[in-house]
Amino acid sequence: VTLGMLLSDGYKTFLFLPYQMWVPAVTLSVIMIGFNLLADGLRDAFDPKMKE
Repeated sequence: VTLGMLLSDGYKTFLFLPYQMWVPAVTLSVIMIGFNLLADGLRDAFDPKMKE
């Protein structure tokens, strides 16, 4: 089971059971924000032009 499949199944029944999309949508959002913050931190740490 993947997050995409969970979102797809939740989308099909969104009008009747809207809470089924919350868990995979929030999980996917947290993962995306986490990777974005990690990438920003790595860029700040390893980019020599940023230290000037």
